[in-house]
Amino acid sequence: EAELCRLQHRFERIKLNTWQTMLLEKRLAVVQKWYSPLREILFMCILAPFFITGVVSLGRLKQCEMALDRISDSFSFLVENYSNLSTYRAVVDRLYNFRSSCLAYLKSRKERCRRWK
Repeated sequence: EAELCRLQHRFERIKLNTWQTMLLEKRLAVVQKWYSPLREILFMCILAPFFITGVVSLGRLKQCEMALDRISDSFSFLVENYSNLSTYRAVVDRLYNFRSSCLAYLKSRKERCRRWK
């Protein structure tokens, strides 16, 4: 009975984890899909009034657009590579936990060997 309850609890945790992963991946896909077109429109909405009123020339407008584009490209790296970076982090965390478990096992084994001597 207790074993079945533990198994059911673990299965529910797996279902919850899978559901949360699906939701996060969906949100990330939406951001990645809409980010690039939105940023180009946003740049024009920000810079166009200055050009129309004559505050900046066309050359200066293009320079500003290029500068904003570079800043946006830097931010885009995080948006576009978030899943790769999170996968890398998960692998590193697993390796760290595995190493910690191995070291704890070796330490406990050394202590057992000392007791037998």
